Amino acid sequence: MRLLVLLAGLGLAGPASAQDADRSSKAFDAVAACRKIADIVERLACFDRSVDAFAAARSRGDVVVVDRTRVVERKRASFGLATVGNDVFGGGPEDRATEVREVETTIRAVTAGRGDLWTLELANGQVWRAVEALRFPPKPGQPVKLKTASLGGFRASVAGRSSVLVKRLR
Repeated sequence: MRLLVLLAGLGLAGPASAQDADRSSKAFDAVAACRKIADIVERLACFDRSVDAFAAARSRGDVVVVDRTRVVERKRASFGLATVGNDVFGGGPEDRATEVREVETTIRAVTAGRGDLWTLELANGQVWRAVEALRFPPKPGQPVKLKTASLGGFRASVAGRSSVLVKRLR
């Protein structure tokens, strides 16, 4: 299992000062620095001190440790929503490694709208509305693939047919 360490202020609760992020990273760096100590007794004492400081930083909320899988699950659940701080790692390589560009699920319920602009309630709880007409009526149980489209939009392909622009409602 791969764990990620989030430093305070890097997208979780809004911006924090550079001093807060520096203090948090120092707690982790102190643990890592202990590996360089050759003497076993000194190295163990260093680990004990630095892990205690790291645990204290975690209990204060200065450091958050999360499983990469949970980050991807959260991004998948918020796929299509305009969310602040969706780049929990500041948009760096770690964000790219957890990026969600498509979601596959099935249709749970369908509501007809004007001009064949259907609203789709999905098995994952998301609700999307077509912003262009579907050429066929979607049905509950059909698979749907939602993808990031160009210019920040989203496209849905129902039952493997051609995709249409959609907007996430909730």
